[in-house]
Amino acid sequence: MTDHLTRGATFQRAAAGALAPITVQLHRGDGVKSPWEQWINLDVRAVERAAACAHAIEPDEGYIESAANARRRVGLALLACIRDDPGLDPLSAFDRVFSERSDWFSRPLTDWLDTLGSGGRGAVAAEACAYAAGVAAWLGSNRLAAVRFSGPSEHLDWELPSRTVRVRGRCDAMIPRGVRPADRRLLVVVGSLDQADGAAGQAALAYTLARGSVPLRVTVLAPATGSVVIDVDDDRLEEALGRVADAARSVVAARFGPEAEPSAGRWCRRCGRAGECHQGDAWLATNPVRFGGLLPSR
Repeated sequence: MTDHLTRGATFQRAAAGALAPITVQLHRGDGVKSPWEQWINLDVRAVERAAACAHAIEPDEGYIESAANARRRVGLALLACIRDDPGLDPLSAFDRVFSERSDWFSRPLTDWLDTLGSGGRGAVAAEACAYAAGVAAWLGSNRLAAVRFSGPSEHLDWELPSRTVRVRGRCDAMIPRGVRPADRRLLVVVGSLDQADGAAGQAALAYTLARGSVPLRVTVLAPATGSVVIDVDDDRLEEALGRVADAARSVVAARFGPEAEPSAGRWCRRCGRAGECHQGDAWLATNPVRFGGLLPSR
């Protein structure tokens, strides 16, 4: 077995060993109803919440679509079109993808796109085209042709055996194409390079666990400001696994106790304890959502 596969199998065992004792209350037995039926995704947001406030949990309400939330998924479809049809500009790619949206996207996203008028369609086009143009310009035509872009709803998921827990990550593209080559490089697009270490670590760990293979490096791209290349070594994977383990402890503590002391901040905007946490509610009351630059960001 080659080195990247051997290391991948080693980290799969390490993740199971680290997470199983923490998540005993999230047991998933054969034919046995789990004490917590909803799957717990230990993704980059869960890791951020755990680092910020061990009291925070995911909200129970459904996911709400918006042009900003659809930006990446629609943009990935545009990039696939541009790669396969050289010379196609992002706006023309958007027109094509939008007209074929049921072939590209999940049913919930397609249904939401169906409801949009001209203004809503224009908002989605602006977000998705900006994303696709930034990534395509950074890659250049030569590298663009060799990239495998992630599907609009594709995740890197690894399910913890016998638990209702999965480690989840994402990447925007993989180079080169193929199942799990030894020199796999991942591309992760973020809004700010301040997120680079966390985004790279989570993507590398999730890929390692999901594919049983360690990627060579992760490039984190913030189209407006630049990019950083991060090599994937065992130390980085161990650090990422440690953060995921902390997130698992936070998930269990938030649901089953003991109660943790809350710490208010921007993570309160998407916390399932809204309305029950005095510190979080006070922060939300004094930090309204920024809209169109009319309110200062906090």
